[in-house]
Amino acid sequence: MKVEDSMTDTEKKVMMRLCTKILAQIDLYEIDTEVRNLVDWICVSEQMEENNNKIRSLTGEYKQIEPEWREGVKEKLIVTQYVEMLFKIDYCKMLNIAFEIILQIAIKYLDILIICVILKLL
Repeated sequence: MKVEDSMTDTEKKVMMRLCTKILAQIDLYEIDTEVRNLVDWICVSEQMEENNNKIRSLTGEYKQIEPEWREGVKEKLIVTQYVEMLFKIDYCKMLNIAFEIILQIAIKYLDILIICVILKLL
């Protein structure tokens, strides 16, 4: 078993920082471009890992709210299409439809009123 396998991520980061400080102290970071590139790559790879974790977290949150959001958009689209359809009908037809609806409501309540009057007479 390698020592690296038993180390936690935090321990690996601490070891990396210590190594970087040692390399900076002996000016090897400034002198040797391969050492500089390696240290820079390790620092960048840590940042990339943090960024990827953040992206995964945000993606998970989005997947949780996305179905509700889509449902809301579908409902708004249906209402918008219905309103557009109503505006395409000419004004006279809209008045006729409104009159028929009012007439149906009046007839319904007239039947109830007649039944109430009959029941009071009995």
